[in-house]
Amino acid sequence: MEDFENAEIDENVDFTQFEEKFFDAVKSGKEYQHFLNLSSQFDCMLIRSILASMNIPTYAEGMNINKLYGGAYISSTSDFKIKLYILIDDYDDALVAVKDYIKSKIDSEPSVADRNKALQILELLVASSTVSNPQELFGISILPKKCLGE
Repeated sequence: MEDFENAEIDENVDFTQFEEKFFDAVKSGKEYQHFLNLSSQFDCMLIRSILASMNIPTYAEGMNINKLYGGAYISSTSDFKIKLYILIDDYDDALVAVKDYIKSKIDSEPSVADRNKALQILELLVASSTVSNPQELFGISILPKKCLGE
């Protein structure tokens, strides 16, 4: 995976095409799910860019509310977190990409104690093929995969 530490975001990236693809798939009967809660608009844009490069359509809810608060990390409530949605069929590939993204954030963590704790949490995520409970690292919460038909 890429080095995300020094990544820059083009704020003019238009995700409209991938949102349209997402909604077209949903209209045609594909099931979707709430995949991530994100505290940072920066993380959301980078993750969406990664998923777009993998041809995984996404929809983000709450980007404008997050802008009002400066994209600041908001850990006390999920009311202001950005919600990222994907198609259930894309969950496994998207999960691998997000785990790689979180790993790159852990690798850039200056505190060894914090890095070790975060790596332990990430190892628990990697050890299971599916996420059983929402797990949060660095303001990114991964939600469990829904079963089709739920």
